Amino acid sequence: MEHIINSTLKKDEKIENNFHVNELAKVAAMMKLNNSSQGEFMDSLYDLSSDYDKVMDESNQLKKSIIDISDKTIDLIKKSQYLNEIHQQFDQEISEREQTDSLQNRLETIEYLKRKSHEYQVQVSGMQQQLNEAFALSNNLDVQQTTLIEIYDRIQELKTEIEPKLKLIERYHNLPPDVAQTRTRILQAKEQLKHLEEVFNRKAQHIWFD
Repeated sequence: MEHIINSTLKKDEKIENNFHVNELAKVAAMMKLNNSSQGEFMDSLYDLSSDYDKVMDESNQLKKSIIDISDKTIDLIKKSQYLNEIHQQFDQEISEREQTDSLQNRLETIEYLKRKSHEYQVQVSGMQQQLNEAFALSNNLDVQQTTLIEIYDRIQELKTEIEPKLKLIERYHNLPPDVAQTRTRILQAKEQLKHLEEVFNRKAQHIWFD
């Protein structure tokens, strides 16, 4: 019985050894070893260890490079956003400056037109007074037709001079401040000129043809 048991154990041991030998042969083939001796395996394991360390070093360097590139990319994105904000602020400042300058120019133009409006009102008032005096004299037949003609021509000249500026003023009737008042004065001046012309025509026709 003992003999049978020993024989079986030896057989199992032989099978197990054959299995390990086959596995070592497969590993040797995978590692491209010349043979499956212990020395060959040790040399190969040493080379694998060196290769592993080298790969790990390269992997760590690659990770470091990736982190460095990532940090630089984030930094560039932040700088790009910052520059974009500066650009937007610059555009906004330019726009505000243009609006301010435009408004300032308009206000200066309004002030100029207000002064001219006052000057024209003074001239119209003067012409009204001259015309009234001429009409008063004409009733007594102490004025010649040439005087009335001169006054009429002066009114026409004044009307021709004021018309372009009236149109220019009308472009600013929606702007603050005091534009409405300026526009009203100009319209009043236009009405006065129109009234003077109508009155003169009636009076002159009466004087010349009666």
